[in-house]
Amino acid sequence: MAKVEIKEFRGKRIVCMSFSNLRTEEEISAIIEVAKPIIRNSPPNSVYTITDIGGMHFNNKIRDLFTDFTGGNKNFVKASAVIGASGLQNLMINGINKITGRKLKSFPDESVAKEWLVSQN
Repeated sequence: MAKVEIKEFRGKRIVCMSFSNLRTEEEISAIIEVAKPIIRNSPPNSVYTITDIGGMHFNNKIRDLFTDFTGGNKNFVKASAVIGASGLQNLMINGINKITGRKLKSFPDESVAKEWLVSQN
């Protein structure tokens, strides 16, 4: 998967972001900066996203990057799926959900995530 790409699945446009195996704030921030205009230039409540964080390093700065990014996308995103999350990363996702009021949902792989996304109306 490219780091940010748009995929069509059952008539839905899904913004797919891959942060898998990234280690630095700079790498992660660069992907966020590519994804921001794609998401935020879309109509309100219209974007479906899949975010792959498998093997991604995280710390407080990275958590803050994701919290700001996720919170800023709130008005544009209809549903968000996360794949590749470990136990500790799932705790981070839960914290981001609480802080931002979003409802990121974790899935074991992209195929299950896509099926769930297209079921969200």
